[in-house]
Amino acid sequence: SGSIDKNVEVLSWIQTTATQLKPDAYLVAEVWEENYTQIAAYYESGITSLFNFAFGTVNGKLTKVLRAAGNPATVQTYATALETVDKGYLASNPNYIDAPFFSNHDVGRIAGFANRDLLKMKMGAAMNIFMSGSCFINYGEEIGMPGSGNDPSKRAPMVWNEARDNGTTNAPPECDLPEEYPLGSLEVQRNDDYSLYNYYRQAIAIRNAMPVISHGRTTAETALNVGCVSAQRKTWAEESCIILMNIDTAYADVDLSEYADWEVVVCLAADEGEFMMASDNTTFSMPGYGVAILRPVM
Repeated sequence: SGSIDKNVEVLSWIQTTATQLKPDAYLVAEVWEENYTQIAAYYESGITSLFNFAFGTVNGKLTKVLRAAGNPATVQTYATALETVDKGYLASNPNYIDAPFFSNHDVGRIAGFANRDLLKMKMGAAMNIFMSGSCFINYGEEIGMPGSGNDPSKRAPMVWNEARDNGTTNAPPECDLPEEYPLGSLEVQRNDDYSLYNYYRQAIAIRNAMPVISHGRTTAETALNVGCVSAQRKTWAEESCIILMNIDTAYADVDLSEYADWEVVVCLAADEGEFMMASDNTTFSMPGYGVAILRPVM
């Protein structure tokens, strides 16, 4: 704990100095620690944001849940983990802003974490983008670039087009460039409605249109956190929403009979699967890897 105390002291000085120089300065620090209680200890410095390593990278909660798709026991822990971590960080710094991410320049990308399964990559993107705070996306993640191999290979140039020219930077020394990328370049994906790139665009547009997603406090919505449907509630000021994620390949029926005062306002599909509400307006059917957002009826 002695080293943590010293680190916290230095971090506090950096945060204080920055805000003295510029009152609205926004700092994000990196504490490569997978135990959220350790990250919470660093928030006592008053630092605004810390990259959430408890959820990011191959060892984080996002990947563990994603890899357990179809396993209810693990899927149900996702919403409860979001709630636990939010409360822990909040207790250390009431003004904290989370900094969720999936990968960075030191580790592999979501393509590897999801075993290059396109639908899982989309699900992982939604899990990351719909977390509260300032969401970070490592370049290339949105087109499914791999990030394996030696360190320089994790920093391969962004694949803008098939020819890999016209703005593509030079690869760093000792970087092993793949002969082909599994999902194609940005040039290819831009015109495909079901591409990973356009899924990212849709998820980000939803996040930006509903500030409660990025600003809200998170709690598990126990009554709906059933089977392989992960359910979390976000609350911010007078706003609230419930985010449902079907972390499974199969359709899931959600019982909304106790949610008559709520309505489905957003559906984000990973493929051509359809969302369907039964005629009685209580049973809501979600396709595999589908995401839906509920809001109170206005």
